[in-house]
Amino acid sequence: FNGKKFTTLKAIKSSYNQWKLNPNDLWFGYNANDLYRFNGDSLFELKLPQQDLKKAFGIDPEGVPFKGHNNTPYAVFGINKDKRGYIWFGTSGHGLYRFHPDCMYFERFLCKDGLKDYANGIAVDCMGKIWIATSVGLVRMDPDNGQEYYFYASHGLPLDDISSIGLIQGESCLIYLSTH
Repeated sequence: FNGKKFTTLKAIKSSYNQWKLNPNDLWFGYNANDLYRFNGDSLFELKLPQQDLKKAFGIDPEGVPFKGHNNTPYAVFGINKDKRGYIWFGTSGHGLYRFHPDCMYFERFLCKDGLKDYANGIAVDCMGKIWIATSVGLVRMDPDNGQEYYFYASHGLPLDDISSIGLIQGESCLIYLSTH
């Protein structure tokens, strides 16, 4: 919207070389399976790097009911940028990805019990910790050492099923959650 008129942008189906990070880029998802980067001029449709799940993990994606659409564990449900400029993506069954824009590298994080492998949302707090909302609890991860802390209804959450997460930046470092 330029103040007078709305413009519909047509997404450019992007190859690997459009995985860039500029300070003013907007990152967002639509319908869980689509991931976009808008650089102020163009809208790029992106995909996370994928591997053959059957070969790598013995999982037949056709027979597994992933939370995302189109029966894929790569559906993105959370996107956030940390203080170092890395972009974090939470998927519907394939863990977290951290994108390193300087070397065009993806780092994948998995949880031993699968808790954060299904991310409903991601927030980065004022101390640089990653918070992951899941349907079975809340996870706080320290990206420097990979240490994870788990929070459930037994810790005071209203429910274990956290549908989204947000925060207010500032000295208070408040985090807001919504549940199903």
